[in-house]
Amino acid sequence: MSLDAARGVVYFLRAGKICSVDTNGTQRALAEYPAGQMTAFTHVSADGTRLCVPTTDARALDGDELLKGKPEYSIDGRVQAEDLSSYLRVYDTATGQEMLCERVPKAWITHVQFSPRDPS
Repeated sequence: MSLDAARGVVYFLRAGKICSVDTNGTQRALAEYPAGQMTAFTHVSADGTRLCVPTTDARALDGDELLKGKPEYSIDGRVQAEDLSSYLRVYDTATGQEMLCERVPKAWITHVQFSPRDPS
């Protein structure tokens, strides 16, 4: 989850959808991230206009299979050996439009942050 405290909006992930809820309890689905991808942590820009959602090829963590704790294999080792990728996806928080999708080959990216001074 990511909290935009200044505007009272929480962004969260649910069943392949990127969602938000405001202080009035109004929920909406902004977008869906692609099938075959997994994600973890998101970050909203300081001005509240953008949300970064990093995704990784689902094979890195056995796809849709629910893991019970830490896997017995090296996630990064699998990413390297199988040439998997991560993607930095940036969405417009007003429209849900994907503004950017940058592929990062042989990488497992889970934590992202915008600069506090520059939302780009």
